[in-house]
Amino acid sequence: MTVADYFLKRYNRRLNYPFLPCIVVRKNNFLPMEVCEISPGQRFTRRLNAKQSSEFITATALPPQTRFNKITQGLNLLQHKNNPYLEEFGLKIDQNMQVIPARIMEPPRITFGQGTIRPQLNGWNLQGKRFMKPATLQSWSLVNFAGAVPIEAIKRFIRELVTTLVDLGLHVVNRTPIVLNADPQGAIERSLKEAWLNAGNQARAEPQMLFCILPNAGPQLYAEIKRVTDTIIGIPSQCLQSKHIASAKKQYCANVGLKVNTKLGGSNHVLSNGEIPFISDKPTVV
Repeated sequence: MTVADYFLKRYNRRLNYPFLPCIVVRKNNFLPMEVCEISPGQRFTRRLNAKQSSEFITATALPPQTRFNKITQGLNLLQHKNNPYLEEFGLKIDQNMQVIPARIMEPPRITFGQGTIRPQLNGWNLQGKRFMKPATLQSWSLVNFAGAVPIEAIKRFIRELVTTLVDLGLHVVNRTPIVLNADPQGAIERSLKEAWLNAGNQARAEPQMLFCILPNAGPQLYAEIKRVTDTIIGIPSQCLQSKHIASAKKQYCANVGLKVNTKLGGSNHVLSNGEIPFISDKPTVV
């Protein structure tokens, strides 16, 4: 007897999806999905997609005062005062948060190719700065996996990117790389290999880097690009989000330049001598 026949005979219920597999409710107990209900509030253990991750970060990235208020609200929801269950185990919850002594350290000075700066307000920008050790970008090409981005917007972005890289000190030999349109659902490896050949043939030199425009922040395409470029082709890649291509903002191009320079073997900036002794004295990973 099939599961569908059993439910019809025993419970007078005709299954709408008899072709779907059953789920294991408990050991040796299998039920059709459509007769089950998922209890609310269960922890989701699988990897979040890009949209869910963005919403998760937005929900958790709260200012200190807002987080403090939420914790206080949570304490009130627990009704921990005169709680018989807590008293049974001899537990008490202090209403006051722990006070920890702290101090604000003076930010260290950062040395670029032109002078030294001391970061202010927990950050700094690259306007008017040049890298400590600029690299050379000679042989490169671009793969557009976001078909909705027009070619004119891509060319405009390339011009802005090249201008920004030159301003930061990079020596950009080829300023008009070949742009290849590719299907994000197609043969990713074949497209990247074709772009690698385009870069080498155009510059008549060993390809150095592939730039890739992504249609969204989905991890699958990004992971495949990194797998192919890192392990098969053997050159670094730089992924770009399609939403930044049309605007071509200089700040975004500068952030890309930070990554490009280091991937090509350059050095963006260094700690000034003596600023943090145990880090400045010898190469250190923090």
